[in-house]
Amino acid sequence: MRAPGVAGRALGGLALLLALGCDAEPYCFNCAVDSSFRVDALEVSVPDAITPVDTSRTDRGADTSGADRPGDVPGDSCVGADFAMDVRHCGGCGRACEPAHAFPVCRMGVCGVLSCDSGFYDIDRDPSNGCEYACSAVPGATTDNTCDGRDDDCDRMTDEDVDLCMDPQNCGACGRECNLPNATGRCERVAGAATCTRETTRCAVNACGTGFYDLDRDPANGCEYACTPSGMEACDNRDNDCDGMVDEDDPGGGGPCGSSMGLCRPGALHCRAGSLRCEGGVEPVAELCDGLDNDCNGRADDGDLRADARVGSGCGTAVGDCRPGTNSCVDGAPRCVGAVPGTLEVCDGRDNDCNGMVDDGIAPAGPCGRAVGACRPGSLTCSAGRLVCTGGVGPVMEVCNGVDDDCDTVVDNGVDLLRDPTNCGRCGVSCGAMFPRAVGVCNAGRCEIGACEPGYFDDPTTTPRDCSYRCEYRGAVEVCNGEDDNCNAMVDEGVTAPAGFCRTLGPCAGTVPRCMGRAGLRCGYPSTVEVDAVTGHPVGVETRCDGVDNNCNGGIDESFTNLNQPCASSGVGACATSGRVVCNTAGTGTVCNAGPPGAPAAELCDGVDNDCDGVTDETALAPGPAAGTFVRTPWVAVRGAGAATVWMMQYEASRPGATATAPGAFSTRACAVAGVLPWTNLTASQAATACASAGARLCAEDEWTAACRSQTGGCTWSYASACGTYGAATCNGADYDADPSVAGLQSGVIPTGRLTTCYAPFAGGAQLFDLSGNVKEFTTARAPGVIPLRGGAHSNIAFGTACTFDWTVVDDAYAFSNAGFRCCYSGATPP
Repeated sequence: MRAPGVAGRALGGLALLLALGCDAEPYCFNCAVDSSFRVDALEVSVPDAITPVDTSRTDRGADTSGADRPGDVPGDSCVGADFAMDVRHCGGCGRACEPAHAFPVCRMGVCGVLSCDSGFYDIDRDPSNGCEYACSAVPGATTDNTCDGRDDDCDRMTDEDVDLCMDPQNCGACGRECNLPNATGRCERVAGAATCTRETTRCAVNACGTGFYDLDRDPANGCEYACTPSGMEACDNRDNDCDGMVDEDDPGGGGPCGSSMGLCRPGALHCRAGSLRCEGGVEPVAELCDGLDNDCNGRADDGDLRADARVGSGCGTAVGDCRPGTNSCVDGAPRCVGAVPGTLEVCDGRDNDCNGMVDDGIAPAGPCGRAVGACRPGSLTCSAGRLVCTGGVGPVMEVCNGVDDDCDTVVDNGVDLLRDPTNCGRCGVSCGAMFPRAVGVCNAGRCEIGACEPGYFDDPTTTPRDCSYRCEYRGAVEVCNGEDDNCNAMVDEGVTAPAGFCRTLGPCAGTVPRCMGRAGLRCGYPSTVEVDAVTGHPVGVETRCDGVDNNCNGGIDESFTNLNQPCASSGVGACATSGRVVCNTAGTGTVCNAGPPGAPAAELCDGVDNDCDGVTDETALAPGPAAGTFVRTPWVAVRGAGAATVWMMQYEASRPGATATAPGAFSTRACAVAGVLPWTNLTASQAATACASAGARLCAEDEWTAACRSQTGGCTWSYASACGTYGAATCNGADYDADPSVAGLQSGVIPTGRLTTCYAPFAGGAQLFDLSGNVKEFTTARAPGVIPLRGGAHSNIAFGTACTFDWTVVDDAYAFSNAGFRCCYSGATPP
């Protein structure tokens, strides 16, 4: 029989494990076995068989009578043995019944299994191999209907009771959820498919959420149509019945509409663009002057007829004596009303026939004039609106020439020698030739200046008058131009500037205009004001950058649009300095006031170019241009020597820039920094990539185990001392309170290296931290899709954080908040 004390202790240990439960990737108690690898199952420390008889020397067995043979240990004979029921002699003397991992039973001389050891099951019912199946059942599980990759009911089948055909959380495969937008999903099998897999199942809409509808029947976008129903479809340009169509089936349409009066004819109502419209009939139009009732109001040609361009427009002409009228509607047709037409042309200085010509086409009216003195007869013709004698020689003003110029039969009569400038004092004396710049007049028979010629004036400073002052008269009011505008021999006298002539904002305050002759009015602006050389006014765009309103427009240095903008120096990385754009010392432009670049520092693994060489977080294998500066990762030699040395990061890998409270935002490479949160929530492939970026690789499982067991190779946990005995608070496991400030036992990830005795010691005082607890660590895959997680996490109990605990494996897609990694390197000098 088995020793009940040993078996009881083993069962108690397994019960404790099951009661504590599992985290996101449960311990693999029942993993598959093939020719290339095996994931360890739980080993229960219970004797596998009956303790044999005669342990002190070789037993030759009993004879056929059951008596001891010579030399046998007394008392091991089969005398009195019940070959039908004795498990030591089941079916014959010395035939011990000892099925593996089971409590035996002998019935009718046949060895069988009475019951299995805890954690083992007899699946094939073959007593020769006992309870051959090692498995840890989920407490209370009678079926395996939970998609967890485990054999929950220990029947050697995994997840066999999960309804992959109908379960919307596991549609065709575990974890394939039918989460559809704005809808609850269902899982359905493709028509004709015999089994349910990813390829033969699909997600479909089971029910839409309130206010959403599935119109396109595409499960990829769920219930894609948002709509609030309001009843039957109405003509309002809305989808009232939420069928994806607006105003379908012509709601409200079909009824009669329109009128039969006048030119109108009835039609039918139809829904168009959200409103009912009358279609198919003849609708009223604007009234026209045509004797018809166009607007269908029962009256023809009524209203203002403004739609008829012929009515109300002008008619006739305004040329000459004609006057225009207005087209009015008379008896159903437009007629010109109020116009004055043209008449026969007469000699009156007017355009009587309205042809655009005055007194045209008028024939001569007969002879005129007489043959007296210098006169000769002509004919009466129309000129300037009256009949005048043309073609003859008429009387003119009598001149001193010995001719009867005025044909009054008296020669040279009427000549005024006292006032005639051409015969002043006597005939032939012309006053006009006496004054070269003036008009001469005759005064009492003497020639005098009557007026100056245009452009000449009397010089008021001289006497007598001589019209010798040449001047261009521009007006009676003098303007500031350096000219004598009113020709009074004075320049720019009494000039006043218009209001607001000078700018008075900013530096221009108090400026008054002054007349500067030919330069015109000028404002005496201060020297800080930029003045246009042509206009004398402040420039439109100031060119100085000096903090002054140089053009007095209320803005300061507005031409320099980048002023006060942020700027940086020429430094690289952490050496770069920043500042703002300011005016240069010459006031001609802008400069950046950033200080000189900072001094390079040692490169850290923090996502910053600390050594300012243009390369961030570089390794010793690929340093940047700055010689001798790269991230100096803390490595610990865990195996071999020289080129065969295996190095491991001293701390759990973290992101560049991670802190004690934040995991960091960079994913460029793996770092090993004490006192920061480790890098979690990534896959094993991503962890391998992060190690490669650091010039290293993901650690192998055997390398990790050797490192965890320390330099001596005998540690069960990665402790600085007493590493063979579990310490509840030495490392961050399930028994460690991660936050003592909160009542109760708090579980969570803490900064790597915080627990000062949670390390595996190595030669020269080297220390490898947190190999037990805090976060589980990816190692290289045992086989495709079988990736071991070692070291346990903050949520795992004692043996889950042990160096030899190797039950947990995950696939390539696994990522979790308590799973991280660290990197290894093989070679004489680590990166």
